[in-house]
Amino acid sequence: MTNDGTPDAEWLAHMDAPSDEPDTRSQAPQPESPSNPTIATIGPPQIFAPLPPVPWTVEGLGLAPGAASVIAGYGFAGKTLIAQSLALSVASGKDLWGVFHVARGRALHLDFEQGDRLTRERYQRLAAGIDLDWRDLGNDLHAAIMPPVYLDDPNAEDVYRRTMDGFSLVVVDSLRAAAPRADENSSDVRRYIDLLSRVAEKTGSLVVFLHHSRKPTEDQAGGAKMAVRGSSAIYDACASVFLVSAKKNEPTRVQHEKDRIRGSLITDFGLKFENVSIGHDPRAGLRVVHLEPEQLTVSSVDREQQLEKRVLDVMRRGSVRSLRQVFAQVGGNKRAVFRLVKDLIEEGTVSKVDDEYRVAA
Repeated sequence: MTNDGTPDAEWLAHMDAPSDEPDTRSQAPQPESPSNPTIATIGPPQIFAPLPPVPWTVEGLGLAPGAASVIAGYGFAGKTLIAQSLALSVASGKDLWGVFHVARGRALHLDFEQGDRLTRERYQRLAAGIDLDWRDLGNDLHAAIMPPVYLDDPNAEDVYRRTMDGFSLVVVDSLRAAAPRADENSSDVRRYIDLLSRVAEKTGSLVVFLHHSRKPTEDQAGGAKMAVRGSSAIYDACASVFLVSAKKNEPTRVQHEKDRIRGSLITDFGLKFENVSIGHDPRAGLRVVHLEPEQLTVSSVDREQQLEKRVLDVMRRGSVRSLRQVFAQVGGNKRAVFRLVKDLIEEGTVSKVDDEYRVAA
């Protein structure tokens, strides 16, 4: 330095000279944090490497680990029973509904809706219905009853990455209950499906969400996207989409509406839920029975016979004095019920004695 404080030529030359020490400031790794995320990429060697076979969980239904799938249906269509029977099949290695081969693995049921008693009771009845001893499951079936961490909580992804590790199937019952602060009518709702899809990519899990659907109508526009309740982003986010629906006293119809992996859909099929009598308990077991597509079509003759049986059962119980009372207990189409009772009276199967409908002996 000169006397007046300005740098002299020797000092400037020293500062301009290259340093023997490497400058590592730009190379220093930056710690990953929520405010400083990093994105991993793959290059041509990885992109064009030969792909292994798809690790199917249920190949017949197009279900495999990765992006989540959804089973959507309105209340009492049986979607939870369907999912629980799927979990039991995966955990036991038994064919699903006696038809679809499954890859045995560990199954986890995240129950945000039913509660402890109903979830456990249904697993016990389903196991009894297929003659499965729970001890044969080893450690392969787990349930988390009313988990304290929701998918819309800030730490959800870390929590579920740890929770799902080691499970090949994860059932989420249901999307609405698992993300209670989410607006299902907004496209933002897919972030919670994507969250578990990201986790599934790391854990090798198949995630199956249960969700509600709108009741189908004859002229419903928009197809499956509009049948799934809420934003169409729910449909878009999922690899496979199944719609389940049922009418009173008829089997549940299962419609395969999307298969992102194979690009082809399976034909509609049916499921019937039957009580299995064991000992003196007529409801000890519960069986899910697969129906072929042709078994879903109930002929008008069969439907008439079913209605007639219900009407006669009501009248045999006695104290039926009006057609309104019959309809209140039978349900269905009022005009069809009234017409059937009239026909039964004309043919002598039913008579009206002392203002009461009675079935002929």
